[in-house]
Amino acid sequence: MASENLYSDVILDYGGTNAMTIYTRKANKVRQKILSVISTPNTTDVIKPVKVLDLLRTQTRITITGMIDSTSETKLDNIFSYAGPSVLSYKGRTDNVNIERFDLGEDESRQDERDLTITFVIGDRIN
Repeated sequence: MASENLYSDVILDYGGTNAMTIYTRKANKVRQKILSVISTPNTTDVIKPVKVLDLLRTQTRITITGMIDSTSETKLDNIFSYAGPSVLSYKGRTDNVNIERFDLGEDESRQDERDLTITFVIGDRIN
């Protein structure tokens, strides 16, 4: 991989030969509450505020920006197509994750590398 500030500390594993390393530039963790917003009809002279129902649930997403080698592109497609969950190991943690989306880019000056931005939702699949 290019010698910029990359860390090879993210492992995505669906099992078998589909384990892959993501060379990380940046990782963001986003926590989100699940809220339901209820709007009631306004009258001509009164604007009613919306009501917010807190469902007492949260979602956690991790977005990683980095690189993979070109041989991992097929592995990533296989893991994404399976629809999870996969195992993500990062900073000494291991979480069950589902890939929500990924963007893969190619730079002609780096034939064997792919730029990657990938977002995971932490959680298990309901069978």
